[in-house]
Amino acid sequence: MIKLALCMIAAASLSGIASAAWVEPKPVLPTDFTIGLQAAAEIDAHDYALAAQAGFNLVLPARPGEEYNKALLAAAEAAGIGAVAWDPRMSTYDLGDGAIRMQAAAAYRGAKALRGYIMFDTIYLPPAWLFSTPWRVRDFMHADSRIFCYCEATPPGDFQSSAACRQYFRRFLASSIGFAAYEEGAPFSAAALGNMKAVSEICQADGKPWWRRCRLADTSPAMIRWQAYSAAAAGARGVIYLAARPLGESRPDSLLDAGGKPSAAYEAAKQTNARLAAIGPILMASRSVALCRVGSVPGELSTIAGSLVESVTSDAEDDGFLVGLLADGDTRYALVVRKPSAADKPALVSVKLGEGKATVVETGQPLDGPLSLLPGEGQLLRIR
Repeated sequence: MIKLALCMIAAASLSGIASAAWVEPKPVLPTDFTIGLQAAAEIDAHDYALAAQAGFNLVLPARPGEEYNKALLAAAEAAGIGAVAWDPRMSTYDLGDGAIRMQAAAAYRGAKALRGYIMFDTIYLPPAWLFSTPWRVRDFMHADSRIFCYCEATPPGDFQSSAACRQYFRRFLASSIGFAAYEEGAPFSAAALGNMKAVSEICQADGKPWWRRCRLADTSPAMIRWQAYSAAAAGARGVIYLAARPLGESRPDSLLDAGGKPSAAYEAAKQTNARLAAIGPILMASRSVALCRVGSVPGELSTIAGSLVESVTSDAEDDGFLVGLLADGDTRYALVVRKPSAADKPALVSVKLGEGKATVVETGQPLDGPLSLLPGEGQLLRIR
């Protein structure tokens, strides 16, 4: 089963929208590495001030409704971050002149924090008509806005193993500008890693960016680091994780507790987000060359044999790594990510190159000894 939802990622000026005609829009994409979270069911502006301080730059709504959207947009604007609106009028099967969606969009005219709209809530595949009708996706675009979609795959391996899913995804991706892959379950598993690799390969082959959206059952510092760094290693343009506050028993992974105070996940997310933002410009400019595994990492990912990185070794037992090989023109990078573990202790990690010399991007210093990496942590190397 695959669930699809559509979002407009870049909200344009909506002056005169009620009488405007449909036009072919210009693609508009985020320029910063996206670090997002899901809003709480009730809006408290203080939540998003704390989220901004923790390095989040985008918030997705928890429920639909015009008043809710306006409260969320106001809170996001006050915090200096972006937000996505969810209005049921945007989710209608209005395949005519788009008047219903245009009316909805007019309700948020002038909202500075607006980054887009959720267009569809949940659609189950594969009804036959979906394969023959591409939803007239271009009719859903207006002014200078474009859409991106996210996919929820259950189980996570469906997208990797199902040829029908991949075929449909390619067809759908042709009418959108990017893809946000939704993941739920065990993030350090063969299915999850294979699914992420499949999404990355298809998007890159089609020249489209992708984002990773995940629900965490485990909010340990190691797993928070792993979700973010493993996505970056696979070439994602952002990660959307955690909720602002607990959303019931099914969503305990929150940045704040039920009373609005920082949860146990807050500091780990803040530190991880700051480091991602620092290397974000490189991640946004680079393309994924390969995603490799070393040591005790599940799945069928390729090994690093024959790559720029000859070997990665650790002084910890039963250790393992993801190595994302990236390139920006002639400049090459390796993002080395240590696997998560319950023991949140650093290991000394030695990286041996097949050729060239490496510089640690965050420090600007040559790689002349082992790296110290916590479980789930990554380090970006520039290789010359």
